[in-house]
Amino acid sequence: MNQEDIIIHLTANEHEIGSLRHRVNKMESQVDAINKLTVSVNTLAGSVRDLLEVQKSQNDRLCRLELRPATEARDARREIIRAVVSTLTGALIGAVITALTHM
Repeated sequence: MNQEDIIIHLTANEHEIGSLRHRVNKMESQVDAINKLTVSVNTLAGSVRDLLEVQKSQNDRLCRLELRPATEARDARREIIRAVVSTLTGALIGAVITALTHM
């Protein structure tokens, strides 16, 4: 190899190295963008998970609120039945006592 071939070879290598540097710089910016995207997706996943927990809690609360009127109505019916049964029982006992005392 003579000096001219070496110069041509070195020039070709410098050109190739410049091209490789450009590619590496471009890849570095792409890797940075991918890293930022990964962090954003991770943050978004955390937010969605938190939102799901809040939604689940609100759903439980809504179910309890929807069941409250039915529960209150059932309790009121029980109290009415108890009052009627107590009144009838008291009246029956009173009638039996009255009948026994008049005998």
